[in-house]
Amino acid sequence: MGGAAGLAGFAIAITFVLISAIAAYTSSNAIKRVVAVLLGLIGAVLVAALVGAPPAATLVGVALMFGYAVLGIALTVRAQESYGSIEVADLDAADDQTESSG
Repeated sequence: MGGAAGLAGFAIAITFVLISAIAAYTSSNAIKRVVAVLLGLIGAVLVAALVGAPPAATLVGVALMFGYAVLGIALTVRAQESYGSIEVADLDAADDQTESSG
């Protein structure tokens, strides 16, 4: 893909990555952060595909996204079970309380 269409696709994919990074940084909910990072990874794989990365690299990127999704969701469920919340402020407060008492 070359020319204006390739450049537009590249710009969209880079914008997707940047917006996802901002969303992951500013989200107050753990699952929203996981989803934002996943969207950023999708954008990164799109960028790799648009710049001509080999299909094996794209496949590895998709496998990493799947692994991140499984791990992120599992850790979020574990945090919900342990702390009763997936809000980042609640998790930080519970962690501070644990550190001060231990």
